[in-house]
Amino acid sequence: MPITNKDKRVDKVKQIINDNKLEGLSLQNIIDREWIAIYSSDLQNTEWLGEGVSGLIRYLKDEDLYEIHVQKHEEKRRINFTIAHELGHYFMHSPKYNKEVQKQTEEGWLQKDKTPYVWELLRSNDWESVNVEKVIKGFDVETDSSLQKFVSADKPFNYRQYTPNLVTIAQTNYLKSRGGYARQIDKRIYQAVKDMARKMKQDLGRPLVVVSSYRSYRHQKGISTQCKRNGYCAWEGTSEHQSGLTMDVGSLYGRFANTKEYGWMKRNAHKFGFTQSYQKGRAIDRYHVEPRHRRYVGVKLATILKNEGKTFSQRYDANK
Repeated sequence: MPITNKDKRVDKVKQIINDNKLEGLSLQNIIDREWIAIYSSDLQNTEWLGEGVSGLIRYLKDEDLYEIHVQKHEEKRRINFTIAHELGHYFMHSPKYNKEVQKQTEEGWLQKDKTPYVWELLRSNDWESVNVEKVIKGFDVETDSSLQKFVSADKPFNYRQYTPNLVTIAQTNYLKSRGGYARQIDKRIYQAVKDMARKMKQDLGRPLVVVSSYRSYRHQKGISTQCKRNGYCAWEGTSEHQSGLTMDVGSLYGRFANTKEYGWMKRNAHKFGFTQSYQKGRAIDRYHVEPRHRRYVGVKLATILKNEGKTFSQRYDANK
């Protein structure tokens, strides 16, 4: 029998899975590793979907992020088949995996050809492993790689050892890092951090000082059990710092809560997408008050939280 284009595509995806040691991983593992956001959305009566189409994958240029939208009205098995199928498009069109394609420069839907269900090439019942995200009032709080991922003492990462795509914080006259765990942050928010630091320097004549940022699962595991039990530290797999979206900020001029920098952050951090996660005590926020702790959630959500006078925990609990 002649070799068809479908056969070639299946062989290509098989090669990608083998070369990148993805075989044996669940779909959820792959989604978390690749920082792909998945949305269960109402896609009926939209221009996105043609008749009989149950999902799409999209590339967002500005965030360098892929997101999959699946039709929430479908039954679970069909939804997970769709996610596996869309991952096939990702492997075929992402230059990270397919060197035969040119680097994608425009955002848009990746629906150029038929691709195989990835689950067929991994575990036979792998569709059962995927957690289709719950979107709370427009924000994806479930996907590990989401900029609005909610993680706390009772809400761990789906993949406990999740690791973001990190960049090293450069030392400048407006942005300083202090300590061994203040050097790295999720690359998607680095520009926002620099913009905020420049504005603080312009307004106060003082730099933004990062004293702690990304902390790994392994690091959190090494923190004392007593600190975790008392609500001052997070258990491994449950820390906002592990997301790469969080930093503890300090000052060169004294205790942070008593400085001009703290007042400036309270008034302005939301304009750059940051919120103070722990403001109202352990009963509400799961942890004790921490003035220096700043979490990136995006300008839209940070502004909503600021205007409503709520913490991220309060909004999550009110809408779950």
